Amino acid sequence: MNAIFCIPMPDVKPEVILDRIKSALGYHQQHDRFDDIVTAHAKTFDWALQVKERPTQGWPSLHNWLCHGQAIYSVSGKAGSGKSTLMKYLHQDVRLHDALQSWAGNAQLLTLSFYFWNAGSESQKSQKSLFRSLLYQALCQKPSLGPIFFPERYLPSAKWTEFPTFHDVRRAFKHFTASLDDDSLKVALLIDGLDEFDAV
Repeated sequence: MNAIFCIPMPDVKPEVILDRIKSALGYHQQHDRFDDIVTAHAKTFDWALQVKERPTQGWPSLHNWLCHGQAIYSVSGKAGSGKSTLMKYLHQDVRLHDALQSWAGNAQLLTLSFYFWNAGSESQKSQKSLFRSLLYQALCQKPSLGPIFFPERYLPSAKWTEFPTFHDVRRAFKHFTASLDDDSLKVALLIDGLDEFDAV
């Protein structure tokens, strides 16, 4: 008589799974575009985050929108006009983060960014890379989102050979947006170069 013994696999700690997920999501060119953008002089874009809206401005106050606005604030301009430099400046200015925290109120704030670059590598212009980068940043700021984004990764049967596929990250991003319904979490996205977006 033959007997089959099932030996249970040892439990893997959630933090180990999270580290594995983050390692798979990250990629070595993730910050290249941001690093390559020229850093603006300290006073060049100071006007952009001034609290008082100037009468001559032809657009809504960015600072007021950051504190109280909804939906999308779009910055447009001709190629080479400095849009990416402005985005980098805003990203690094503490006033932007203070204003966003005012908007978030008592909710936890996640500030996530991505810089598209059509002249760069595939990872700098694809939708998959956008999802990977935003999910990676979200997990760095709020690790408890791991089981929400990728519940199947926490199963003993999880296979890691092809992770993450485009469908993995797209599905995870849907889980992410669905998790924002309880108002305990606020997310601000700083996306540069949407006109250079390759929808693949």
